[in-house]
Amino acid sequence: DRIIEHKIKKNYVWENFKTNWKQILRLIFFRLIGSCLDFSVDSLTGLELFNVVNILPFSESFSEPHVIWGSLTFTFMLLPGLMVGIQGLWAFCSYQKKTQRVPMDEESPLDVFSHMSTKERISEYGENRGMSELMEQKITYSELWREYPLTVLLCIFCFPVGVVLVRFWHTFAVITNNENMIKQFEFVITRLRGFEAFFESGPQLTLQIFIIFYTKTWTEPQIASICFALFTLSRAAVLSDMLVAKVKDTKIYMASVFPLYFSSVVFKVGSLALTMIYLRYYAIIPMVLSLGMNCGLAYKLKFCLRDSMEMAFCNMTVVYVGPSEAKERSSGGSRFKFMMFSTLISIGIFDIILIILAVIFNTNSAQLKFWKDIL
Repeated sequence: DRIIEHKIKKNYVWENFKTNWKQILRLIFFRLIGSCLDFSVDSLTGLELFNVVNILPFSESFSEPHVIWGSLTFTFMLLPGLMVGIQGLWAFCSYQKKTQRVPMDEESPLDVFSHMSTKERISEYGENRGMSELMEQKITYSELWREYPLTVLLCIFCFPVGVVLVRFWHTFAVITNNENMIKQFEFVITRLRGFEAFFESGPQLTLQIFIIFYTKTWTEPQIASICFALFTLSRAAVLSDMLVAKVKDTKIYMASVFPLYFSSVVFKVGSLALTMIYLRYYAIIPMVLSLGMNCGLAYKLKFCLRDSMEMAFCNMTVVYVGPSEAKERSSGGSRFKFMMFSTLISIGIFDIILIILAVIFNTNSAQLKFWKDIL
């Protein structure tokens, strides 16, 4: 019986592979291997900053180790894990608190609806209490903590390894055609993609531009890291927008919208990087001001506080609203207003500062000893 069952499963997997081979190969080569290359390039960049390795003997290399910059490179690779932990723990705890009213097993109080799949659990909870998108997220997070604790812990404490493992599980789920598992990991990938782009690629891109400017030296891994970061930020913004927009043809939509988001990344990151280069530690003032104004703007437009904070941080590097929806009826109008006014905020803060600096440099730069090493 076991042999027959094994053959049936094997034949089922093989038939599913033949049916979905294009999607599976795309997941392997463009998602799984792509994530490995992205994190590998950032790791090599950090090691070069520590002066541990020199990938290409004929390339420009750093004459001395840069401990702070190398440490920041690796710190930014792990930073999204903190966001995963905060949001995942919040969702898990709040969901368990809400399910306290449901009859539980006294010996296993966490095994609420333990006999059901995630899909059935969402359906059961939704019929009884009215399912919201936020509650669906909480249930999914709770299930991930329960069913894949090692994967979640790696996403928190070793984000690059966790992302690669999530990509592997998602590919495995597609190969075996496990609908419940596909649903779970598609949700996880959506969240991780945003965290990776806005809390790793954005700071990484700004840091590498900063380093190249000050050292007047660049290496091939640095350029590759910048290219990956630009692509990751633009792509994440487009895909997040597609979660809300009604798209008939994904390829046409991507081709038409991607250049817009790419230009916004160049504009925002360029302004932020130049501000940090010339103001150095004082750049924290316009950064905090921009974060506060964007967060206040989003909250004023009836976005929840959590979404307002997320949108404020993400808009430091790209024009972004993502899947967030305002509480009022005209949510589309609120999304448009936020994109417009957040762009004006960036122009009003960072561009005005750069214009003032340009005027000062061209009139009497000698009096600004603070910038003497740059000039």
